[in-house]
Amino acid sequence: MGLSTPAWGNVVALPVERKVPIQDPLDQTLPAPAPEAAVVSSTAAMPPEQTTTVVFSRSASRSAADSSALVLTESGGQSHGQTQSTVERADAAQVGGEASPERSANQAVLASAIAPTCSSADCAEAPIAAPEVDRLTEVSTQASDLAQPQPELVAQPRFSRSPSIGSRPDAPAAPVATPENQRQGTPPTAIAPDALSPVVTSIPVDGELIEAEQTGRAAIGVQLGNDRSTNLGFSGRVVFDRTLESSTTVGNVSVLRQSQRLLRGQTVLRQRQLSISRQDPVTVLGQQIQTTLLADCLDGSGAVCTFTPGLVTDRDRIDPDTLQPTQIDQTSNVGDVVSPASLAAIQAPGFQGGAEGQALGLDLYFPNTTTLAGNSRAAAGTAQRYEQFDTVPAIAYSEIFQTVVANANQAALARTIRGPAVVLDADQPVINLALAAIALLLPEVQPFVPDSDAPSNPNLNQGLFFAANNTRIPANSLTLYQAGVGHSATPAETSQNAPWANFNAVWLGLSPVTERSYQASRRFANVGPPRTLFSAGGEGGSLNAPQVLSVVNGETFASSSLSNAYTQNYFTLFAQEGDRLDRFVQSDRISYHPHLSLTGNVTGESSIFRYYAGTLAGPTLQAYGGANVQGQTTDGFAYQAGLIGYINPSYDRYSNLSAGVSQRLPLGDRQNLTLGTGFNWALDQNTTLQDIEQQGQGSDVTLQARLELGDFTLGATQVVGDLLPNSQASRTVLDAAFNLGPDLRLAGFWTPFNNAASAPQYGLAADIALQMGSLSPHLVVSWQNTLYRYGADLLGNALSTRSNTVEVQLKLDW
Repeated sequence: MGLSTPAWGNVVALPVERKVPIQDPLDQTLPAPAPEAAVVSSTAAMPPEQTTTVVFSRSASRSAADSSALVLTESGGQSHGQTQSTVERADAAQVGGEASPERSANQAVLASAIAPTCSSADCAEAPIAAPEVDRLTEVSTQASDLAQPQPELVAQPRFSRSPSIGSRPDAPAAPVATPENQRQGTPPTAIAPDALSPVVTSIPVDGELIEAEQTGRAAIGVQLGNDRSTNLGFSGRVVFDRTLESSTTVGNVSVLRQSQRLLRGQTVLRQRQLSISRQDPVTVLGQQIQTTLLADCLDGSGAVCTFTPGLVTDRDRIDPDTLQPTQIDQTSNVGDVVSPASLAAIQAPGFQGGAEGQALGLDLYFPNTTTLAGNSRAAAGTAQRYEQFDTVPAIAYSEIFQTVVANANQAALARTIRGPAVVLDADQPVINLALAAIALLLPEVQPFVPDSDAPSNPNLNQGLFFAANNTRIPANSLTLYQAGVGHSATPAETSQNAPWANFNAVWLGLSPVTERSYQASRRFANVGPPRTLFSAGGEGGSLNAPQVLSVVNGETFASSSLSNAYTQNYFTLFAQEGDRLDRFVQSDRISYHPHLSLTGNVTGESSIFRYYAGTLAGPTLQAYGGANVQGQTTDGFAYQAGLIGYINPSYDRYSNLSAGVSQRLPLGDRQNLTLGTGFNWALDQNTTLQDIEQQGQGSDVTLQARLELGDFTLGATQVVGDLLPNSQASRTVLDAAFNLGPDLRLAGFWTPFNNAASAPQYGLAADIALQMGSLSPHLVVSWQNTLYRYGADLLGNALSTRSNTVEVQLKLDW
């Protein structure tokens, strides 16, 4: 299926530990980034012809001790300059391969579940919490169609136990006025962004983390290969008019307000066209039939009449592609009187149809009556494929507001993101422009807590910020309006367990919908001259006349029963050598449609419960609802389960049940072994493409293991096929990653066993940090080899092709 539709990037970060199997039910089959250390996500749902994507990820940190992460993974589709954000800087370059851009984010399930030091989306080395904070492993929040929130902004267990969490040991989670000022209230006071924890000031927008100290980001790259188009891609963002200020009301309510404006641009996939051509050597058999039946006319006049209609193949109207006649002319009728000249010509040796413009009898020429496999010119067939990607720019302008209010025992957070987003494609629905025009007019939501006599409590529960970032946002989508409010109690003492935090939001935006169509054609080419295989026949009159039986309009005429009959009856079988060319063209057209989602979550110290419902416009209106839960224990056991149900399911969005568990086993300092298993069950995936019933690949059962040995990691993934309906094929993937220093990381994977019709075989990537000033440039180079199997040719020989795809990307941050 399919193609990837890159959005604005995926927000991710490197947690201290990573154990949760992320198998949230999908409502959007879109590419999901993979975990760190060359993890190959082998559970990707493949569209009609599989797609593969290699994702490499690098993170720059605030501290010199931080390291970076490099990622390899399979994914569906095409990406152009897609960047992936971390707490500091996490970027990704994707090399698109085969199939629809769309793939569910839950497909990188166990790869992320067992990644020992990295989230399933990307890696960032610097935790938001200060190093002195004793943290459990974080709880991931990858949702089915969620471009992942910052994991460390998602669940920071026991986050309330230290009032001094931030970029500096003395930085508060949020500014709080002194009791003296609180009694009188204080006017708004500007705050430097680096004075607060990034937990407070970092806000995800369309899956990309907007950090308080970052002004801009840009990426430009090129993707090319031996069987695909060469495409340039870009993505970038600029933040301006940023403000951060605090105040206190006369009712002892502390207020922290943050606002900023964001301008973004990126190439997005408009259309993917896949052409597969197959050439088989064949021998085409043809035949020629020549027959006349003449006898005395039945009216007793003594004249000679024809008792067959005159039918002649027009040899100038033979279709060169099919070798079939397109026109047969009728030259005479039964009962026509034969002229003396025509009779004399017909009685001459060999087949004659008449003379002086009279054409009698049957002269039928069929050059293609059947096809035999093989010929003397070639011993086997061949296959070729070509993939054409067409992209268009997308731009978005957003106003971002976040307000936090707190009293002595509770806090509330309101977040509003609004602004127009436009895909510069003339075929996009008109309603998209109308929604973009009114986006800035939609209201900003405000939080509320009651006044209190006691001073506001500075020990804010950071789970409130994590709950806000756990908001489920449809993946690869463009936000027009997002508004939500969350609440949490504030613990009286830092030693208390962090209370639950909740956040509920409404989201309105534009999401990609893929419409697929196909065309199939067949023709013959390189056809040689005809070669006679068999020829027989004769002619004569009276007793020497070959027997001919003519049936016309239900009336039968036999040469044996007609008076003074003269017949011609010739037959020739011939062969032509050539090639049969079969061509299949699949077109995936991506358009953006309005998408409304209502979502909420409850975030605790070590678990998250998320619930959501929504509706997506498009050629068919789809509605869905679902929920998922995930969490972990202190001994390294992680779990996840989710369910989503769809009305009007499609190939890309369908009802899904998923679950997974993993266990991390420490082996020593920076040495861990993580084991995990999980499944995805596609309950009602629509596998029909026009009148073709495809094999769905939305289900899988996966076993994974990952060994971490300091700067070296080694992973193994086994996909077990055919256990669930619409299951992926079985395959085994091995991967490894090497950290060769702060400026260079290498990663690679290999698939030693693979039953899939098409899948990546091996790949390599390098992430190089260039020491060139304040822009922090990074050069990412990746290469992937993919095998595509097309069954057997007409002679039984295996038919396959190999694709080599390369991407080079330069990324800048300032």
